[in-house]
Amino acid sequence: MARRLRAPRIPGVTQGPRAPKHNQANRQSRESRQRERMLDQSKANYFKYELQDILKTSAVAPELHNSLIQTLWAKGSRDSAQEARIWLNEKVKEGAVPADTQQVILRVMERYSTWR
Repeated sequence: MARRLRAPRIPGVTQGPRAPKHNQANRQSRESRQRERMLDQSKANYFKYELQDILKTSAVAPELHNSLIQTLWAKGSRDSAQEARIWLNEKVKEGAVPADTQQVILRVMERYSTWR
């Protein structure tokens, strides 16, 4: 087995600073460690089917069901659950979604969200 040769150490002389590892800069910034509440991607189908059941029994127009589900899923899984809540609040203000249905949808979103 070959041995690695090292430069001899000189007493009283310190070496320069170590070169940073490839990922060390990312670990030190606070922004890279921020975690957000997002929808759990492994439970996408469960979330969508549950929302379909809720929307079938609500006063939301049937032609809006799919777009509402898909937009909530896209915003909740890619941006954050908070962004999806804001978008849902806008839909309530527009009158597309009743306030009681909004509360049920928010509970479902809370149940299917995780920190990542």
